Amino acid sequence: MAYSSLTDGLNPNVFANLITEGVFATNALLSSGAIVRSNELNLRAGQPGSVGTLPVLNVQAYSDPDIATDDATQATLSAAQIKPQIFQKDYLSRTYGVSELMETVNGVDMIQQIVDNKVVPDVNRIINSFAMSKLNGVIAHNIATDGGDMVVNVNLDTVAATTSLTGPSVSTFTDAMTTMGDNRGKISLVIMHSVVYGFLMKNDGANTLRASATTPFPSYMGIPVYLDDTVPVVNGTNKKLFTCYLLGEGALAYGEADLGVRAVEAWKNPTAGNGWGNETLTVRKQVILHPVGHSSAAGTVTNGLSPLRTAYEVAGAWTRVLNRKNCPIIALKVNANV
Repeated sequence: MAYSSLTDGLNPNVFANLITEGVFATNALLSSGAIVRSNELNLRAGQPGSVGTLPVLNVQAYSDPDIATDDATQATLSAAQIKPQIFQKDYLSRTYGVSELMETVNGVDMIQQIVDNKVVPDVNRIINSFAMSKLNGVIAHNIATDGGDMVVNVNLDTVAATTSLTGPSVSTFTDAMTTMGDNRGKISLVIMHSVVYGFLMKNDGANTLRASATTPFPSYMGIPVYLDDTVPVVNGTNKKLFTCYLLGEGALAYGEADLGVRAVEAWKNPTAGNGWGNETLTVRKQVILHPVGHSSAAGTVTNGLSPLRTAYEVAGAWTRVLNRKNCPIIALKVNANV
């Protein structure tokens, strides 16, 4: 059997672009309306420095306009509030190693298997995990500092069956969306645990788009559904508490730096394994993934420039800079015993 060697013909730029295209083609979160992407964000991700600022307009409450007069009365100044959001870049990498001895024994070209089947799903999981941790941290800060005005918690930890008032339902989702006031119509994605999804399939099929789409259903109350079993789940005495995230348009900003030849690197070590050799493939990402309306100050790793994923989950890692209606993130905490 002939075995491929990435070091013989790897074009880092081409392979990095293929990974990026594959990620955006298969990642439901990144391709949803809840993510804002732009060339400007990509450029910012590639600029020097591990932190940066994204200016954002804090839309104020309505006030009546001035009425024209024919005297020297000065116009009322309505100042636009431009708020700075501080973001932290994430410098991420994943290295895959293959023993050439094991390839020979198993008769499988493992490095090609990794390229074909593992890299894009792996990058997807990494991005989604960081997004989830940042949402968790934002909500932890909201509960600790802002009175939980981005959270609806209908948890009832008793032996009683889950109802439309304590579980996922039109009623509780409506309450959650109402926390955004008249911006509720901008909600573009619901992230829920598969158990919550199963509860809705059993109990709330009539509220999906049409009868033929209820099993399974792609949206709930007209909002696309994204399943992710890494959402927070808390074990209570009698029930589990599940967090659903409702995200508005542009709830998360995403930018990815062009790392050129550094984006992907293959290396072959012929002396490893007492001369049988091994081959490694390293994939690197330098990204901005930032919850809009907040500033980030998570602690970074020792000798590093960006935080661990779990560091973003701490309430103290975040500060909200916009008013509630302009922060398109909602956490709905429900029971879903099925």
